Amino acid sequence: MSTPTAEQAEKIADLANRVKPLLNQSSLVEWCDNDVVRRFLQGHQWDLTVSEQFLREAIAWRASYRPEAISPASLRKQLEKGEIYSYGTDRQGRAIIYFRINFPKGAVTAEKGPLIFFQMERCFRKMKKMNKNASFCVVLDLSHFSLAWCARARDGGEIIKIMTANYPECMGQVLLTNVPGIFSGLYTMLGPFIDPATKKKIVFLPTDKRKMTAKLCEYIDPDTLEAAFGGRNPYTYNDEREYAELEREEEERLREAELAEQRFQQQTNPQQAQAIAAQHAFPQQQQQQ
Repeated sequence: MSTPTAEQAEKIADLANRVKPLLNQSSLVEWCDNDVVRRFLQGHQWDLTVSEQFLREAIAWRASYRPEAISPASLRKQLEKGEIYSYGTDRQGRAIIYFRINFPKGAVTAEKGPLIFFQMERCFRKMKKMNKNASFCVVLDLSHFSLAWCARARDGGEIIKIMTANYPECMGQVLLTNVPGIFSGLYTMLGPFIDPATKKKIVFLPTDKRKMTAKLCEYIDPDTLEAAFGGRNPYTYNDEREYAELEREEEERLREAELAEQRFQQQTNPQQAQAIAAQHAFPQQQQQQ
């Protein structure tokens, strides 16, 4: 993102101060930084009133849903299928999330919501640590799509609605591959759930395999793009390997969350923070004795 103007910087600071009283959890404090505040403003044309309304709703959603705390263990069965996973970055440095869903049995129903948000949160953490653009590129494989999924289109629409409301300016690109003709009807049905800014980022790739690969490589380097999509990368999703990596990441996330909670308590309740620190230190002192 470009450097904000003086007027935009003032709005960012103003909005951050307005919602500060709502940040009553350490996870909310860690999430609602100036970058997030700016995304809400930018996503709503820098209208302070509208942006505040949407940001307040997003804070309430995160406080109740806790997307950052979704664990890989809770998604074990879904992860085995390798239908939704993150691997590599596109030419803009955005994390890539692959949707390779076996329609209609694996359709994007409400049950898929936690897995989608889990992968999104995972990408954001990675991008922030690398000081890169905290947004993503979606590659959606529709090769197994069928009309049977249309019965669950409402669920898919609701998930899209949640994504656009709570993750503004994060959808960098959506690349639709192996698109069947019947999908256009469903896309019309989902249209009302997709904001105009997101619609502009959706690209229907050619059905011809060579042309599709050539177009994909405009967005993703062929050395990064999986061979299954015509790239040169031999990577294939492996459940055991992926899950081991997710468990390692989860251990790191929990450590960081504990440190964030300590910082939060020190700022909001110094006495309680000291008591908690003493409790953690007491067993160590006993061991030393």
